[in-house]
Amino acid sequence: MVNFVETFEQVIGFIEDQNLAKARLYLERIEGNIPDDGPFQKIIGQLYQCIGDDEKSLNYILRAKELLPEDRSLLMNLGYHYLDNGDPKLAANYFEKCLITETPTARALCYLGRAYDYEGNKDKAERALKQAVELMPSDLESHLHLGRVLIGKKKYEDALDCFKMLKSFYSDNIIVDLSLSRVNALLNGPINKAENVKSKEPANVVCVKHGKKYGANYVNRLASMVRRWSSVDVDFFCFTDDPSELDDGIRTLPLPGTNILGQNIKGWWHKLSMFREEIKELGSHILYFDVDIVITGSIDPLLFYDSDFALAQNCYVPIFSSSVMRFKNGSKPEIWSDFSEINAEKYGGDEIWIASKVPEADVFPEEWCKIYRLHAAQKIPRGAKIISFGGEPNPEDYPAPWIKDYWI
Repeated sequence: MVNFVETFEQVIGFIEDQNLAKARLYLERIEGNIPDDGPFQKIIGQLYQCIGDDEKSLNYILRAKELLPEDRSLLMNLGYHYLDNGDPKLAANYFEKCLITETPTARALCYLGRAYDYEGNKDKAERALKQAVELMPSDLESHLHLGRVLIGKKKYEDALDCFKMLKSFYSDNIIVDLSLSRVNALLNGPINKAENVKSKEPANVVCVKHGKKYGANYVNRLASMVRRWSSVDVDFFCFTDDPSELDDGIRTLPLPGTNILGQNIKGWWHKLSMFREEIKELGSHILYFDVDIVITGSIDPLLFYDSDFALAQNCYVPIFSSSVMRFKNGSKPEIWSDFSEINAEKYGGDEIWIASKVPEADVFPEEWCKIYRLHAAQKIPRGAKIISFGGEPNPEDYPAPWIKDYWI
């Protein structure tokens, strides 16, 4: 007989340890024995939601909703599902229903604000997030999203007040510190703002492939997409530790195995090597893409975007996404020269480290660079040029039908 309580506790432990594969394995072992009972269906749906199995999660949550029609918390679960699957309008609908039928909570208002934000309604997003902050002044997520929205609306003084309040609750939080640095930099003027300015020459396109996480097919398809979606000939470079099976026409450069201190480099930190003192092969400007992006529109505006340093926006916190970057070759060598194992541990991710070194960076127009799960799981958003993928699914999983026509 299945001991559900013990299994649930084990799965929760795996999720807390970020061992999602093990959590999924344990859930799949008991699936055939799950009673058609509301509370059981609900908890299984919530656990699958935590590990990112959207289809199974939705099936269990919907069944729980049938069995427990008065359980309003399931409205939040449905809102989470649609928010994380590219339908912010439907997500907002569920969060609104929850707020109508239940006592408002900071969490519900925060996620409603996020849904409005991703839907493009910044005014509604600001109002909902301000309500969340009023209900729970110490709520980190609500403040960070409110700050993002205020920065997007160019309300920099309001954003500064928002982050100062947050700092009083989280004195040692690195994202709070970076958010303050970012808004202070914006108050002093962004780096070489590129509005209505066009560079004379296109940037050279660069990607980084290391280890076995992504095969050569990712680089080959990226190069193919770059050629299809640009009206000018550009050189395509790949920094890699394994140039085998890359298509002709892809120029390769070696990846440094260590930083300047002789410490080994792991994972995403390899992309920092692009910021060394000027790399003569790469020309005056570099347009960097993660290998797992999908191009869905002309990249000419990115190739000719005239800025010393520009990145995609981060849709979760008020800094940047390093999935798409355009920068002047050799302009910020300290991103590489100051990097160490201590900083890798302290900052946790390359885009957090980059934000600490270039808080004044420019950002591309919001509609250009979108995230698959938040914006494009249903269709390509209007005006999108780049769809980025983080974690799972990957483009080769073809999670949406449109990808088969673009990731080639």
